Amino acid sequence: MVLSTLGLAHKQKSGIKHFGISIKEGVEQYIEARSKEVGLGNVGIVKGRLDTIKTHLKHFLEYVRKDDKVTNLSDNTLVYYERNGKETAYLHFRLAQNASPSTIANEMSTINACMNYLYSIRKASNIARFHLPKFDRTKYDKSGEGIRRQTFEYKEWQSFTTAMRSYCAKVKLKLTDEEYFERELVRHYFLFAANSGLRSGELKQLSWYNVDTFIKRSILKNYSHDVSK
Repeated sequence: MVLSTLGLAHKQKSGIKHFGISIKEGVEQYIEARSKEVGLGNVGIVKGRLDTIKTHLKHFLEYVRKDDKVTNLSDNTLVYYERNGKETAYLHFRLAQNASPSTIANEMSTINACMNYLYSIRKASNIARFHLPKFDRTKYDKSGEGIRRQTFEYKEWQSFTTAMRSYCAKVKLKLTDEEYFERELVRHYFLFAANSGLRSGELKQLSWYNVDTFIKRSILKNYSHDVSK
């Protein structure tokens, strides 16, 4: 009994409610926590990202009964949910609102980040994440909008490559040899990504085995030896 009382007192000091919080309150707490990360540089987020998080969770609150307790949510909430006497799922709910599959996938990722916060930090949830539905994005998205949004237009690519050159201006930036080397590595990494279209995970898996080399004969035309040997 004493231990139980001490536990309740500790939770009270931590701002955790004993009898559970509503889903809406949980979302508000998560947004408040993320808002404190705006402007913290590499360890924080930008305001645009915070606005995106708010939008994603706004749709989640439209999907669930927002005044229900967070503890009433199950790990299958996004796969199966009953509201107003009707069965639904988050995928179908958002597709009916003309959201693209890529947008829905991003929203569910944000929703799970919120749940993890409520579970691990606020101790307000019984689950750390929701099960996610499996779906083929190409089955629903025939417009190519997802590809367009992830691909540079020519002017964007041109601006990016130009910026990468100035990023390694050793004399202008007064870089040490070590700083210059590190920036060159970063520059080539991102230029390769921009020119190849490979994802970060794919780039990290590249090895010299994946590289083919060739000699262009015109380059060697001034050499007297036989390049065919």
